Amino acid sequence: MGSFARNTRIVLSKEFKEQRRRRSQLLMLVMMLFLWMYNIRLISKTFQRLGYSGAASMLIGNLFTHQVMSCSIIVSFAGLASLFYKEKHSRTLENLLTTAMTPKAVWIGKSLFMYLIGLTFSYVAAAIGLVLLNVSLGGGTRFILPNEPALVFFFVIFPVLFFLLCSLMSLIHLISGSGYVGNMIYLLIGIGYLGMSSARMKSMLVSWNTICYYAAFLGLLLCLVVLLSRLLTKERMIMTET
Repeated sequence: MGSFARNTRIVLSKEFKEQRRRRSQLLMLVMMLFLWMYNIRLISKTFQRLGYSGAASMLIGNLFTHQVMSCSIIVSFAGLASLFYKEKHSRTLENLLTTAMTPKAVWIGKSLFMYLIGLTFSYVAAAIGLVLLNVSLGGGTRFILPNEPALVFFFVIFPVLFFLLCSLMSLIHLISGSGYVGNMIYLLIGIGYLGMSSARMKSMLVSWNTICYYAAFLGLLLCLVVLLSRLLTKERMIMTET
């Protein structure tokens, strides 16, 4: 167990060191953050103009649930190219597997890298959005926070669900040669989810029933990831590199 954790940290550290050299991706993340904040600002102005009652609570609840989930998917998609495509050409993954590094350590390390980038982005964006919406819609009387189901989603459901999605995408790349198709489906899910949750904000408010549905989905997704992880071998990973 100790060697697995050490190998996982080595892979994670390697990815973060390489990320610091990719200034274009860091710039893209900053631009995405500003665009997302601008979008939230536009939606809040529209709600304010139409005079919706409870607009602030509705927007904050949506921000802490569907918005953070969809944006984390889109942000993690941006890191897929650097995580897998470039290694296919440089063959660094194949060289890494010739050492004592285990396939599962490579898988978890790369999944954690995608996960931490997307999670950090989402939490920072949610904190800024919370302040922005309170200033623009709160009226200055009190600081509005998400309701209990939204907080449970934000701190429990969302981190677990997002990690399982990152693990699943890493598995698809490591055990098959059809990662491009998976990437497009992953991106379309993120964009479609963001558009649908913005257009149907009133009908998609998270309740305790919604939390139960998400918990059931987490169980199914976990079973899928565990089953696919059994296919993860050095031989299969090297074959997908060629």
